[in-house]
Amino acid sequence: MTNSERYLEESLAGEGGTSAVFQAYDRELDRHVALKRVKDTRALEGELAELVGHEARLLAALEHPNIVPVHDSGIDSNGRRFYTMKLLAGQRLSDRLASNPPDQRAPGELLSCLRIVIAVCDALDFAHARDILHLDVKSENVMVGDHGEVHLIDWGISKIARHPDRITRDRARQAAQGRRRLEPLPCTPSFASPEQAQGRADKVSCRTDVFGVGALLFEIATGSPPFEAPSANEALVAASCCEVEDGLDRAPALPAWLRQIIVRAMAREPEQRYESVKALQHDLQAFVDNVWKLNRCAYAQGDTIIRQDEPATTIFLIIAGRCEVVRTTMSGQEKQLAILGPGDVFGELALVPEGRRTAMVRALDAVEVAVLDREKLQRDLAGNLWMGRLLPTLVNRVLDKDRRLTEVEQRQRALVGALDHLATQGQRLPDGRLAGTWSGFCHAMEGTMDVAFLPGAMSAVLMEWIAAASGVRPVRLNSQRFRSGSFVIDFQTDQYWIGAAG
Repeated sequence: MTNSERYLEESLAGEGGTSAVFQAYDRELDRHVALKRVKDTRALEGELAELVGHEARLLAALEHPNIVPVHDSGIDSNGRRFYTMKLLAGQRLSDRLASNPPDQRAPGELLSCLRIVIAVCDALDFAHARDILHLDVKSENVMVGDHGEVHLIDWGISKIARHPDRITRDRARQAAQGRRRLEPLPCTPSFASPEQAQGRADKVSCRTDVFGVGALLFEIATGSPPFEAPSANEALVAASCCEVEDGLDRAPALPAWLRQIIVRAMAREPEQRYESVKALQHDLQAFVDNVWKLNRCAYAQGDTIIRQDEPATTIFLIIAGRCEVVRTTMSGQEKQLAILGPGDVFGELALVPEGRRTAMVRALDAVEVAVLDREKLQRDLAGNLWMGRLLPTLVNRVLDKDRRLTEVEQRQRALVGALDHLATQGQRLPDGRLAGTWSGFCHAMEGTMDVAFLPGAMSAVLMEWIAAASGVRPVRLNSQRFRSGSFVIDFQTDQYWIGAAG
């Protein structure tokens, strides 16, 4: 049976500028395969045929679970070079990212994408060990199977690092002679490394693929390629400049650790990147392990994760979504203290024996958190005497300092609040004094303070704070009147003023 008789092309599965991939039926082995061949471009037929043959030979040398295996190679009845490979089921990572933009990503989706990238690193590390570079790492070239299998595909512009081709040698010679105007190397402009965009063949190495993995992570983090532009030339200019950190600002919720990995992988100069894909994979795996080996919990929008005043027994790390930190005052009013996002930690009072929650944390979106309970933490710290003593001590010191700062701030806020309340709500009395209603001031302040007052204690606490802020020792003139410097409260009339005692 000839090659033309053996394979029946059934449908187009994908195409590029020079070649196309078809789903085909293999009559001899009674199975479906993917068949890649050159297009009907007669003028370049010889060169294109060689490119397809080159790719087939490279893939045949790469037997790896994350690289699609080659079955056969040959020439069809029209004289076109082709090869067949395993027909992959599933979807491209680019399609998956398009349907799950970062701001709408379900909890756990980032973890899934990072695991896919780790598998891509396995494929690249295997290829690099055989001196083969991919040079076109992007989400469109990553296939994810229905059961989670990952394949790095389209090795069409890959090359053997140890034996550069003639074009590569010519470019290196031009660079050595000081010629500056070099054409870009084969690449996808929106994902190109600076050396590819600038035509620096002498700089192309395994660190070019390191850059490609960084660009893939960039797309996962932001939802778009690193050098997206209206035209290929503009994208190549952006790739040459390689302003990565500015682009990552589009992902404000990106954990700082993951951001550092991307920035290092996409450094403009190859020497500043990870020395290998294996080293990059190690850091990426460490990030995943440190975050996701903990137990994980999911919360729906509006769910309460921790409640104010309950015992603090767990620490939380936000993986996906946003939370709000809310404190409830004695009057039942809620005061929002902060909004937290991915990478933020809350519940750290679990490090302190008998610690209690000082605020409530509620899910603003669908939220996924990693959870570390106090017992596990104590077990982990038990084997390290130094850390076991250091962490709780540091937390206690920070809390003590925070409490002292809060007390000073509250005193100043009480005094300023009294002045403001007088100015806006006070009434001018016949004797010229500007007086305010003390109970009204206490009620107004209740919703603005960062502490909850015990029933009936607010008036006394505010008096003490105002006296401390004014720097004058308070004097109780009688059971109905309180004075601190020129600040006077008359409880019989429920009035307070600043000035003469009256």
